Amino acid sequence: MKSLFNFNVAIVYAIKGICRYTKNFLSACLLIISALVLVGTTNAYAEESGSTKQNLVCTGEFTNPITGMCWSCIMPIGISSIFYKGGQDGTKDLTGWKQYLCTCDLYIGVPISFYEPARVMDVTTKPYCMVALGGVSFADTGSFTGDTAGFVGQEEDQQHTSTFFQAHYYINPVMYIIGQMLDNSKCFEQKGFDVGYLTEVDPSWLLAEYANLLSPDGYLYGTLPAVLACTGDCVAATAHFGIAPLHWCVGCNGLMYPMTGKIDGSVSTMDSSGVVMLRLLNKMHRVGINLSYYGNNGLCGGYRQLLMNKRQYKYSMTYPVSQTKSIAKAMSQAIAGSNSSTGGETGAVNDGAGIADVEMKKSKQCCQPFGRTTLIWGTGRYYPVKGEDMSFQIYRKRDCCQKVYGYGD
Repeated sequence: MKSLFNFNVAIVYAIKGICRYTKNFLSACLLIISALVLVGTTNAYAEESGSTKQNLVCTGEFTNPITGMCWSCIMPIGISSIFYKGGQDGTKDLTGWKQYLCTCDLYIGVPISFYEPARVMDVTTKPYCMVALGGVSFADTGSFTGDTAGFVGQEEDQQHTSTFFQAHYYINPVMYIIGQMLDNSKCFEQKGFDVGYLTEVDPSWLLAEYANLLSPDGYLYGTLPAVLACTGDCVAATAHFGIAPLHWCVGCNGLMYPMTGKIDGSVSTMDSSGVVMLRLLNKMHRVGINLSYYGNNGLCGGYRQLLMNKRQYKYSMTYPVSQTKSIAKAMSQAIAGSNSSTGGETGAVNDGAGIADVEMKKSKQCCQPFGRTTLIWGTGRYYPVKGEDMSFQIYRKRDCCQKVYGYGD
């Protein structure tokens, strides 16, 4: 682009010298100059943007709510003092209530507990690439300071690598219609589907200096003892759920702070995606956007929790290879360029392929808490070109007072 610009400048000065001696053609000369500058700049921009688009092809798809989502992840389900685990991981200890009845406003109800699929998150290296919206791009880069392209495995020196991802946060009303079937839809997300947050427009997502203004306590967790403590969190998250007091750890995946899209010392893209998502959730709790809905305080509605309890969330991959599908068949479809699925591929895995498929066969689980090692569930679910953009369904712990009798919502 610079060479083309210099070439245009040279032509402009040449024509300017000619125009100095031909006053009758001054208007024509000005038009020629303007046209040359415009054409040269447009061609340069077209070449630059064309190469960018070629290198940053956005991919994605809309999640099939029947076959692409892990519906068993809403369990464990609790009604009053009875809990049904259903072979799924859950945190009964977060519930807190032991009563058989509850009251909110002017009604009496029964406390219920479940994991609500209320949010969706994208993790991508391509700015404005909306993976969960079918792989469309919202805008071109350059509008904001932080909307830079990400990278995977870029070498900072000869020993360490780092990654940088953008993330998108969606409000997902997947259980809204179920709420309409009950007397009290307050126990389910009532908002419509919406794009809730784009990290591209957040300068603190790119610069740790800005991110630390929201979390000055993050300086305490870069010490060696704090990092070593995350080993215990890794073991706990792999066995069941992470350790809540170790809020600076993301189990086996990495560290919570600083709350940016850059992961230093990245081991794998799948690990980094879990860190990126939990960092964004933590940031939204820290600024008071996200609410918590578990425990006695959540029976009648959400409440703010500035220091997020990571145990209230678990997640499931929906793209490029949904955790409800077999890795082998899903990847063969992707390589063939097909986005459709056949009847034998939906639901539980039925033809093992690697560690992840074997583990899913044994546990019948298609979601996991944050921090669980990706060796168990993530093998083969990320691949080059068409599988570089990722989308995940987020399940949040929800305790609620289901109305039985009375007035109000």
